[in-house]
Amino acid sequence: MVPRKSDRDVVTETNGRNAPPPMTGLNVIHRCDNYVVVDKRYDSRISGDFEHTVEKLLLQEHAAIFPCHRLDYATSGAMIWALNSEAAAKASKCFRRRNVIKLYLALVQGHIEGPTLEDLKASRWHGLQDPYRMLDWPIGPDEEHGFRMKVLIPSQGGKVSQTRMKVVSRGECCGKKASKVILQPETGRRHQLRVHMMKFGHPIIGDATYTDDFQSPRMMLHAWSLTFVNRSIHDTERKAGEKGASSDAMVLCGLKESDASFLAPDPLEAFYDRKDG
Repeated sequence: MVPRKSDRDVVTETNGRNAPPPMTGLNVIHRCDNYVVVDKRYDSRISGDFEHTVEKLLLQEHAAIFPCHRLDYATSGAMIWALNSEAAAKASKCFRRRNVIKLYLALVQGHIEGPTLEDLKASRWHGLQDPYRMLDWPIGPDEEHGFRMKVLIPSQGGKVSQTRMKVVSRGECCGKKASKVILQPETGRRHQLRVHMMKFGHPIIGDATYTDDFQSPRMMLHAWSLTFVNRSIHDTERKAGEKGASSDAMVLCGLKESDASFLAPDPLEAFYDRKDG
């Protein structure tokens, strides 16, 4: 799935929230012959008929550019772009086959009870392992709000949507109780993480589309890590701290094992005061 380029690619007005300045450059995480990985800024367009987009900045340095997946306007973090159509097709196949572990960090409203994640780094190569909470609610378009999604039963158009979730710590954000969580989407529905956390009762702080939180400086959702893996290795070899063998996904995309995991540094810590866990 690629970013939208239509009039539906809109965001909720933030009622006075300070908009970031126009993008003039990109933070490149990784670059090779076939791919470039950028740390997308929050509140930035990926592509489309807008003055400032990630795509336009990349085209200043590359003859062609192809998005391999998408991130919402308000979400920051790691995003992979291909430098040719063949590489784009290979990476997109990996995303469709779920050969990419996608991990997001979020600050959410309130304190979520339960154990906290001890080894954040190990989850990059193996995904979130038991115990974790599975947020399992089908999602479909909200016909009353054209841009939004909502939890719907299958007969009403809801599609299977699953998100693994673990608490990293509990603390405060903008003077209010908050939890830092790590999220691993098993499916790729639009706004999936935002809708699931809302349904769970702990909406993402600063989400001006699904809440009335216009005061927070940004939406506190960040695409922290992308790792190409062989799904069978990911599902069966779960030894913490050990990396899997060179995976089919790496070979398909021509990536070395050392270049198959991309990390976008966590910007949410600047807004978070950790209290425990």
